[in-house]
Amino acid sequence: MRRPLVMITATFVVWTAAFLVLYAAQATGCRLELQQPASSGAGLGTASILRLALIGLAIISLASVSVTTLMLRRARLTHLAPETETFIRAVCSHVCLASLCATVFCFAGVVWLTPC
Repeated sequence: MRRPLVMITATFVVWTAAFLVLYAAQATGCRLELQQPASSGAGLGTASILRLALIGLAIISLASVSVTTLMLRRARLTHLAPETETFIRAVCSHVCLASLCATVFCFAGVVWLTPC
């Protein structure tokens, strides 16, 4: 990887995109009134289509941030001095951990909070 700043901010860029998609889906679902429980014939129980979609998006978001984290851990910084590479890797590890925690903390509410 040639750009250390991209390496440091990549997981929060993925988190930001996931945040925008999740809350755009939530706003659209509320506007279309998809928060009503699905009929019993659909096999969804009392969960609404909107809640299931939000839970799915939250899981996809967590997976995306996790995959980005794994990709960054394997990235090479061959053009930097060894001590600079060590520092950049340490910062990147802490930022990746913070973005994983932010993903779980921010998106876990779709499981129990009312969608609208």
